[in-house]
This record gives sequence, C-alpha cells and structure tokens, in this order.
Amino acid sequence: MHISIPNTKTRRLACIAPFFNYFHSNLRIKAYHQFKEKMARSNVFLLTVESAYRGEPFNLRPAEDVLHVRTNSIMMHRANLINLGAMEAIRRGYEKIVWVDADTVFYDDHWGDVIADALDVYPLLHCVSTINNQSAFVKALCLNEDDNGVWDGGAYAARKSFFLDCGGTWPYAILEGNNKQTIHGPLSLKFPAYERMASLHPYFREVLPQCAALQEQFTLYQEKVKAYAGDGIFYTKLDMHTFPHEVPTVQKQCHSRYHLYLRYQFNPLEDIVLNRDGVYEFSGTKPRLAFDVYHYLKLREIGTGDCY
Repeated sequence: MHISIPNTKTRRLACIAPFFNYFHSNLRIKAYHQFKEKMARSNVFLLTVESAYRGEPFNLRPAEDVLHVRTNSIMMHRANLINLGAMEAIRRGYEKIVWVDADTVFYDDHWGDVIADALDVYPLLHCVSTINNQSAFVKALCLNEDDNGVWDGGAYAARKSFFLDCGGTWPYAILEGNNKQTIHGPLSLKFPAYERMASLHPYFREVLPQCAALQEQFTLYQEKVKAYAGDGIFYTKLDMHTFPHEVPTVQKQCHSRYHLYLRYQFNPLEDIVLNRDGVYEFSGTKPRLAFDVYHYLKLREIGTGDCY
C-alpha cells in the first residue's frame, strides 16, 4: 500500500468525495476503489461522505477518512454531501477544500500542490482543463465558448470561506449533481461566459421563477457567490480521468428529468427537510414526487427506462 506524507501546502488542503450506492451497483463500488487507490498516491487528505438509505448497510468501512450519514429518501445528494464533508474538514482544521466525484481522478499525482498554490491567488477553481470522460477527451467549460465537447464536472476547489460565508454549493439539485446549478448558475449574472448555460438550463428557466421565495433565496445565494468569486472561476491545467460506474448514455432511454420538477411544482423550501445527519429527505407533502424520483434515479443507474 502506498503511504505518502503530506507536505506543508497539502496539509491545509482536503478533498471531499460524495458517495452513495443506493441501488447496490458493483460497478460503482469498483469505480470507488479504483478512485481511492489512485487518490492515495497524492499528499491530500481524502474525506469520503457516504449516504446510506434507511437501515441498509454502508458500503465503506468506518474510518477516520469516511463520514457516514443516513437518509430516508433517495435523491441526488451530491451537493448536500459535499457541503457536509467540507464543514467536517473545516472543523478538522483544513483551510482549502477540493470536491470531486468518487469516480474521477487526476493524472498528475501532485495535483494537490497545483491546487493549493492556485487557491492562494484565486478563491474559486475549476480544477481541470481536460477530462477523459470514458470515451473521449473533452475540454473544461472555462476553455470553450460553445456547447460542444465541454465538461462542467471533474473537480472544483475553494477556500473555506466559500462554505462558511456562501453556504457552499447550491444544495437543492435532487435529480442530478449538476455544476450548472451549483456553480455556474450563481455566477451567470456577473460573468457572461456562463450566462448562456444558465439561461438554457431548465432549472433556471422554468423551475425557479415558479416559486418567489425560492427565487429570492437563490438570488441572495447568487450575490454571495459573485462577491466571493471576484473576477470569476479560474481553472488549473490538470487532466482527469473518469472510471465508469453506470451504463453508457447511449444505452439509456430516459428523457428530460425536469418534467418531474415541473409536474410536481417542486419547491425545496417545502418539499424537502434536513434530518439529524444534515441530509435532505422528502417532507412527505408530495409522496408521488418521492416515488417518481426514486424510479428516475434507479433507471438512470441501471440503464433501463428513460434517462437523459
């Protein structure tokens, strides 16, 4: 087993990886262990936040680098778990936070030094310039002016003040962990590079305007993130690779996920609540919404049904 000793730079840097395997996918478990093995070669502390459904067993063993939480609802908890992990890392004394999906790794094992240095200058980073998304290399959103071959995922990083002062990532994306909602949407009003993406995104175009209270809360969040980001999102020249954990998109048969938001007039201020672990659950006001989201995500995971 590879053992690394953190240097001065990376001692202040923690990496948060959200993980949930609600539908018992062996492929997802395999991808996580590949991810963990590769990440261990860096000098960065990795904290995995695993959410389990009701009383089902956790996939990962209890450890100092694993935070276990539970939920009574199946939804996309990615942003929620990132925020929980970041606050735990801050409580442990870390000042800089990277968040990355638990199936995506950096090619360069010294990525922690690159990101730690960049965060001394820039408060918010998209930590990738290209990513091998299983079938082809694509460029990070920050480097591309059109919608073809861009990637808004991979990894992001921020100083701890992003979580303490801004509240972290936008937590209400229950059908996906899309960075278009959690990062680029809040910045769209100030930075034209993201305006087109946000304006075309169904969540911003159709869902938010239907709820005045939610729109007000999101506007306040936007202002905080814009003030925090200063001149915008910067990127680091790092390449990444994803390990497959679900069937290829071409095999999926799912149509727009946003019809669920619209059909049930989804309002997270009323329709979801935080449990004692700090994890979102459906409040019970719309039982059919919870049922349909469960089946949507199950179809998305196993690749049968209707899903993109």
